Amino acid sequence: MADNENNNPTYLEVILPLFLGTKLRNAQYLAFLEAILEFIDTNAATLLGEEIVPVIDSLKKTIEILNRAPISYTETALIEGKDALRDKLVRVILIIFKRALKFPQDSETWNHANELRAILTRFLDLAKLSMTEQNYLVKNICEELSSETNTPHVEALGLTPFLTSLGTTNNAIRVLYRARMQETGRRKATRGGKSVRELRIEAGPLLKKLIDRFNVVYEMQPSEITQNIMVGLLGVFDKFQAIAAANGSSVPDDGEEEQPDPTPTPDDGEDDGEDEGGEGGGETEQPVTE
Repeated sequence: MADNENNNPTYLEVILPLFLGTKLRNAQYLAFLEAILEFIDTNAATLLGEEIVPVIDSLKKTIEILNRAPISYTETALIEGKDALRDKLVRVILIIFKRALKFPQDSETWNHANELRAILTRFLDLAKLSMTEQNYLVKNICEELSSETNTPHVEALGLTPFLTSLGTTNNAIRVLYRARMQETGRRKATRGGKSVRELRIEAGPLLKKLIDRFNVVYEMQPSEITQNIMVGLLGVFDKFQAIAAANGSSVPDDGEEEQPDPTPTPDDGEDDGEDEGGEGGGETEQPVTE
């Protein structure tokens, strides 16, 4: 941190919005709130005065609610691993399909690939879709390709083992996804019906009041003590800012706000709800360049 930034009494106000809309994961955001309060309790509680006590107490209550149930999910890592495998299988299938289209158009190989063109090109939109829509699209494509009409073309192109693995992997993702959604509901009930995202939104104004109060004290009582506290508080922000940056440009909320998979699993035949993208989501056909 540059010295002039450390000496700037409004710097906390500048960086605070980064944390109100932060890319910290839920567990990381909880650790951030805990770190801020621990620092204030240890170094500045008396300095901030009695008027800030209700704000600190409210933040502590929010943290207590967040801690009533685990925030991270074991299913998340499993889903990410299965999703990577699914992407790899789709890439292999598309590579085989595109190679087949490079055969002469009067060849059997080209004809088999052309018969599947309308179905397989729908895979090209997969990366643009939400997890729910991906699950739904892959399930439908696998079912279409396993039909009596399409099976001969699939077998002729050598796609059968890859599609079998794709279907199995996709079903495993859907089962894990559903399990995570059910666990999310249970944890939300444990937190008094509030999701982690809702609690994070509630914490935002409280955190701002706390920082605003500290800035007022810093301006009204400039001293070596308040300077050192400012530097220490900035250090907490810097630590978690680095964590947020390491997370990358997009971070999921560990399943807290995701939509349920609307498609039935083979064993129950029931829907969980409406798909956010609708039944037509992701089915736009695109030409395949040869």
